[in-house]
Amino acid sequence: MTQCVRLCMLQAQELTMLAWASNSQLLAVGTVKGNLQLYHIREKRRTPSVGKHTKRVCTGAWDRNNLLAMAALDKTVTISDQSGDTIKTLNFKGEPLQICVASCKDDRKGGAKDSSFSLISSKKVLYIMQASPAVAGNPLELSFLESYGPMACHLWFGDGYIMVGFRSGQVVVVSSLSKEVGEEVHTHKPLDLLTDMAYCQGLQRVAIGGGSRVKLVDVGAEYGEVAGDGIELPPGHSVEKLGWGQEGQVLSVGTSGGLLLTYLAALPAVFTSHGTNVANLTSIGEVTVHDTATHSSKAVQVDCEPVLCSLGPAHLAVGMNNQILYYSHGVEGPVGLVNRRSYLGGVQAVHLSATHAVVLTDDRLLVHPIAAGSHNRQQGADSDDLNTDLHLPKGRDHAHDPVTCAALSKHFVITGSTSGNLCYYMIQDKDLAIVNEYRHAGGSITHLFPQPVGPRLVLADSRMQTALYSPINDELTLLPQFEGCLQQVLWDVEDINLFIATNNNNDMFVYLFTHHSVSGQKLELLSRTTLGKGHAAVVSAAGRLTVRLNSGALDNKVLESHRPLYDQDSSGKHLQKKLSALLKLNRLQDALPLASALGTLEAWKQLGTAAMQLLDVQLALAAFRQVGDAAMVMSLSSLEGIEDRNLLAGSLLVIMEQDYNQAQELLLRSSPPLAALEMRQDLKHWPQALSLAQQLAPDSVAALSKQHAAMLEMVGEHAEARAHYQQVCACCLLCDFCCRLP
Repeated sequence: MTQCVRLCMLQAQELTMLAWASNSQLLAVGTVKGNLQLYHIREKRRTPSVGKHTKRVCTGAWDRNNLLAMAALDKTVTISDQSGDTIKTLNFKGEPLQICVASCKDDRKGGAKDSSFSLISSKKVLYIMQASPAVAGNPLELSFLESYGPMACHLWFGDGYIMVGFRSGQVVVVSSLSKEVGEEVHTHKPLDLLTDMAYCQGLQRVAIGGGSRVKLVDVGAEYGEVAGDGIELPPGHSVEKLGWGQEGQVLSVGTSGGLLLTYLAALPAVFTSHGTNVANLTSIGEVTVHDTATHSSKAVQVDCEPVLCSLGPAHLAVGMNNQILYYSHGVEGPVGLVNRRSYLGGVQAVHLSATHAVVLTDDRLLVHPIAAGSHNRQQGADSDDLNTDLHLPKGRDHAHDPVTCAALSKHFVITGSTSGNLCYYMIQDKDLAIVNEYRHAGGSITHLFPQPVGPRLVLADSRMQTALYSPINDELTLLPQFEGCLQQVLWDVEDINLFIATNNNNDMFVYLFTHHSVSGQKLELLSRTTLGKGHAAVVSAAGRLTVRLNSGALDNKVLESHRPLYDQDSSGKHLQKKLSALLKLNRLQDALPLASALGTLEAWKQLGTAAMQLLDVQLALAAFRQVGDAAMVMSLSSLEGIEDRNLLAGSLLVIMEQDYNQAQELLLRSSPPLAALEMRQDLKHWPQALSLAQQLAPDSVAALSKQHAAMLEMVGEHAEARAHYQQVCACCLLCDFCCRLP
């Protein structure tokens, strides 16, 4: 419904300028007599300001600080606050054409300048002026080549750049940095006649119109014209004004004949992924499912304009408000509608498995078969068969602990609640039995991203903490060096221990989880990169990343941590980099033929050391046999067949001459804890050995004290040696006394 409100009757005065404030419901109206009227829409109040100018107001604009700049035929620019009071007046030459809010860059400070405006005067000169009363001096003047003809309009975009359009169809881009002012950064002629331009920050596109045509220029891609996205107006109409919608989805064109045309310039960003498949809204009634592995695509015609979608192994869910439509996307049957459901509340999220849908609505979870009642729905009727529907949480009042987020893996339905309760439900169980429950101490759980085929997940809470959770031992590990607010986690489809976490600044953090190593379980940050604005990672396969661009197209890139793996260079230096990358990714079996191809002792040592770090004794043995290190081979051979992981890890730490304290802790937790005492004894760490002996083997204290005393005597520590000898004698007397007892 469209509502029209009459603000006032201006009688003899005529409107010559309208300008909406950028961040408040305030409308400025300039008149032919130079007066200003401010309309407070929410309060339905008008503030007049008579005599702002002496002649007709031609143009005006508000900045983000609610300062209004107006230019009139009296050759003055007034800067007013939101109350209508004038805070600064500037003079210029000529007749004003267009005033804009400027986004000047200060190259001395490295940031944006204070409030400033730019003005076209006499269609020849561009003025840049400061709004602050504290800034004195004349405005900056920019002139252009006479061959370009008269100016038509200008706009600001990007990092302090100005695009100036001329009636001849010429477009020129200049920078506002003081060291670059006056230099043309770019120039081209998209049209023969130009009347207006409009910039969309979200799409990074400029619409340029003139005559009966509108062209789109991508200012984020070297000012290239967007092929196929131009507009041809109906016969008899010519472009007068252009304007983008707030999100860049709609482009409005006003014609010289008074016609207002609205075009869909960009589809809503509705997309999702599952495995190697990506579902993307490609038209109002069509979603395309693209397989990034086989490079095949299938179009699914949908019966709604979706605002959300979800993809499963065989199904696609689209919908809006409280209605969801379920389609088969051709994996297990023909493409088509299989289910239509209307829910009692607005749908917040949908997750799909091979057979079930998990729907989050009104702080509660509904789990039901995807294709239930499909026969009835093919007849056009909504389902009333709700016998198979299950609600979570169950057995308690969900109003006391609402579900804030949910996720679905191959085996589990997982929910997070306001109180931090994390529950795993077995999806194969018809009653969805709880198999694990964890109470998170970090507050409300806001996001859940589980492994597709594993038990672990990445969670984020209301305190902006992001962690990896394992239900096996309820261990919670914060993501190292992660910054910002978590937006998305993408698990690699080929390496189940690799995932990418993206924050609100579109920074990508690549992590690798290691199950077993001499240091136990560990989570490492491999690399950090930043995606372009509006871009989103949708599929990761062995480090090959598929990215959805702002335009909806798909692009491919390789993660920095995996770049050496896909380089075609076969030189020895590159093969060494590739070996190092494979070892860092724990891909030992892939590194083995590479080490063989290199054939250097250093390559085999790298492989052997990495194998010991990951408790792979067999591979370490094979590597050090190639090195010819007999001592290492003999030490490793003694560890073959050991199944106790603590004993194996502790022994490998000793062989690698690394952290002996950690080795001692591991050996103490092993099945033969005396191995810790033997380690300290072999290393001649007598104080630690004596401390362990008193706990594990009191009978060996005398022998250890004697050996410790002998070592001290050799280095000249006679007093301490004597004390240990006395301890030995005391132990012997005590033993002799005990033996004489009946």
